[in-house]
Amino acid sequence: MPSYNAREHTTRITGRSKCQDLVDCSAKWTGGQLLNLTVEQIAKQLCAVYGIDVNVASGTVIGDPIPQLNIMVGEPVYEVLERICRYRALLLYDQPDGSLLLANGGAGTGSIGTRKASSGFTEGVNVASAGGMNSMDGRFSDYDAVYQGLDTLQDIGDGGNLIAHVTDPGVPRLRYRAIVSENVAGGSTVAQQRANWELAARMGRSMQVRLSTDSWRDSAGMLYEPNTLVDIDLPGLKLTPKTWLIADVTYLRNEQGTRADLTIMPPQAFYPEPVTLYPIAPDYTTVNGVNS
Repeated sequence: MPSYNAREHTTRITGRSKCQDLVDCSAKWTGGQLLNLTVEQIAKQLCAVYGIDVNVASGTVIGDPIPQLNIMVGEPVYEVLERICRYRALLLYDQPDGSLLLANGGAGTGSIGTRKASSGFTEGVNVASAGGMNSMDGRFSDYDAVYQGLDTLQDIGDGGNLIAHVTDPGVPRLRYRAIVSENVAGGSTVAQQRANWELAARMGRSMQVRLSTDSWRDSAGMLYEPNTLVDIDLPGLKLTPKTWLIADVTYLRNEQGTRADLTIMPPQAFYPEPVTLYPIAPDYTTVNGVNS
């Protein structure tokens, strides 16, 4: 974006990761259907169309193949991948080289965070400035995930309403939230997962730290990157020592020197919301004792 006035001429350049094409462009795949492939295989096939590499973080459990994936007409690549990544409790995000990374990100699937930084942030040592946020407006004391049984043409159940209930002891007064979970085969399990996710994610997002440090790298020379666990000790913010996750980082180098600005949050803030891949379980019939 060029501009000028009587005293100066300026050219401002902004850019996005190569993964912008996954967000902007529709998935292009002949037939619009992928069969019996893992999330990694699906991602590699859809991203290869746009020349984008896909990698899997060390220690990540990709999960079993997905029997059938139907791509909606016009659906962006990112929406396709985000949907199946939630289904398999994975995170997906771009890397500095423009590639896409898949990593675990939820309870029961391995620890969130691709690695832990070899050094953290300690008040009076390597923290130039810091600010914190503790919010209660997004948290609730009681969560009900309602799994509604229906009797539509008598083919998807008539079990009545089933409720998964969890409580947050950190909320000091009654704040009640009810959510509707999908009605599918195994829906009661999904409802419990959804209730647990609501509790964990809302608690995680209610706290964060923003700080500035004088280096882009930890003591081992590795860049501070998103999805990296890091120790923080900031008594000035009334925060006891924690091991939280880097949510985002901005690297700066200007006339004021070199610094990195980071947002750090509890890992629970990034647990993927559980979803079902198909809203209604497939019909089947029994012929001579064989399901089809």
